[in-house]
Amino acid sequence: MVEKNLENLGLDSFRQKLDLIDEDLKRLLNDRAEIAQKIAKIKSENNLPIYHPSREVEILRKLVSSDDEKLNIAQIWSIWRSIINVNTTIQAPLNILIHQDIGKPDYELIVNNFGLSNNITISNSLFDYKNGLEKTSSTIKIISVDSESLRDMDSHKEEIIGSLPQLYLYEQEPKLYIIGKSSKLKTFDDTLLFRVETNENLSLKYSKSVETISNILGIETVTLQKLNKNVYVISIRLINNKIKELCKKIGDIDFISKSEFIGRYATPHTMGEKIE
Repeated sequence: MVEKNLENLGLDSFRQKLDLIDEDLKRLLNDRAEIAQKIAKIKSENNLPIYHPSREVEILRKLVSSDDEKLNIAQIWSIWRSIINVNTTIQAPLNILIHQDIGKPDYELIVNNFGLSNNITISNSLFDYKNGLEKTSSTIKIISVDSESLRDMDSHKEEIIGSLPQLYLYEQEPKLYIIGKSSKLKTFDDTLLFRVETNENLSLKYSKSVETISNILGIETVTLQKLNKNVYVISIRLINNKIKELCKKIGDIDFISKSEFIGRYATPHTMGEKIE
């Protein structure tokens, strides 16, 4: 009697449709995996980095612009992250080195983002360049945005190439930086990072220091992160802007004694933010 009632409700018909969709999804996922293998071959032959976080954010932005009403972007992105992680592992499992000062919530953020198929190792010598790990195409490093150890990163060997989380539920600043070999991929909405030394102690956020930097550069979205007494990271969000002479302009600011470009990545997306 129960089976008959279920049939009358049309559940069997809907389940058959789901089975057909599942078959289509399986075929498409295998097609995607095959393309990932071909990409892996090209990267291997040309010594290109495996991991491209800016490319992932590009995919995220395209998913946002699709404007699907049945699933919100957080739900869609959780599905796509699993797909992306599997395809990355097909190319080569990532060797993820995380700084020892990363706490439990941020560690969980890393695991949720990269899944369990990659190798995650806690390191107390993230920027010990004697082991040559930074030269490996599958190695990335993750560090807190306010870690003093960022002073020790050699920008000639590696750069900040991404941040976590990639999707913000509300307007916020990144918690973690991803460091690795630069892919040179540029998007219409990127964040540029400069490590600077100053001849005075600067105040952070909504301060005269930030306002001065913003006015000199002619860029509205500028933030400061303090690493120690006189070393800071300047984050500059560029939307459809050129970076010509940007490095020189930063160096010309009177309270900055030294500046160094240390990375570029696609700016994470905030839920509800319009994609132009």
